[in-house]
Amino acid sequence: FEVDIGCSTSINGSNNKYDAKDSATSKLISDVQNLKTKINAIQSRASSSERAVQEITHEMKGLDVAKGHLQRTIAALKRLHMLTSAIERLKECIVSEEGDIKEAANLLDAIGMLQVHFEAYKNVKRIADLNCEIDEIRNTLEGRIREHFKLVGEHVATCLEENEENSVLPEVSEEQ
Repeated sequence: FEVDIGCSTSINGSNNKYDAKDSATSKLISDVQNLKTKINAIQSRASSSERAVQEITHEMKGLDVAKGHLQRTIAALKRLHMLTSAIERLKECIVSEEGDIKEAANLLDAIGMLQVHFEAYKNVKRIADLNCEIDEIRNTLEGRIREHFKLVGEHVATCLEENEENSVLPEVSEEQ
């Protein structure tokens, strides 16, 4: 019976060793599974973070495009304001009896430079109306300038005639 007890103890002891190994293996497997679960959770969060970053980047690009459109619109509105102001000043210059031709010429130059920016919008009613108004002003100015030259020419002719009548030069005879 002693041998049986020794074998039994020996078998139980080796079982305890296997139980301890099984327990350690089970714990290791459990730890690996927990680690896999944590890795999967981290990967899931990383994927959702990456999607969020991509969405934010896409939205930022859209905002950059909108910003560019807004800047161009503001610049166009400023130019439109400058154009309408120059047209109004030119009208005042024309209406005035003592209209300054030099100022009118400078305003027409500025208007011409501003009109270049609105070439693409010439079919827009407001721009088309402004272009017609500018053409009318140019025609009026051209008529006034021609009239001024005509008056100056007439005045010069009159002065020359008066000079001829008033300055009678003695005829020099060849005999002297």
